[in-house]
Amino acid sequence: MMRNLLFPFILLFFLPLSCKKDNQVSSVPTIEFVTLSKDTIIQGRQLNDSLTITLNFEDGDGDIGFEDNVANIFLRDSRDDFIKEYASPVIPISGAANGVSGEIRILITTLFNVCCIFDNGQDPCTQSVSQPFNEFTYSIFIEDRAGNQSNEVSTSTITLRCD
Repeated sequence: MMRNLLFPFILLFFLPLSCKKDNQVSSVPTIEFVTLSKDTIIQGRQLNDSLTITLNFEDGDGDIGFEDNVANIFLRDSRDDFIKEYASPVIPISGAANGVSGEIRILITTLFNVCCIFDNGQDPCTQSVSQPFNEFTYSIFIEDRAGNQSNEVSTSTITLRCD
């Protein structure tokens, strides 16, 4: 008797899962911040320090990346709104008919590329006793070949040592 009552309950539990409609993925790319490889780096002068930013992405028509290495990943520095541009590899349209999703890893190197910015006008990339570090975030968005701009995400806080 108990066995007969359990079967309809299990069937009702799994029935809604099997009738779920396919999600339509937008042709406008979406991104999600996942992680930083580390949260503290040393500014670029002679030492080359680095960190990796990891994002997840999804694009319904898969038109990510340009043939000519054109920038399509944009990072805005919260300290001065300066935008760094990066290019992603091209995803061939032939393999992206149902959309694409995956992971983007952006390598940020500090050698003459990421420097401390000082309130007192001191030259960037110099040592500072009065301001031993900067804290900032990157706001990131991507653009596909059709010109669709993704949502914008922010990294967690990055500490840049000014020594």
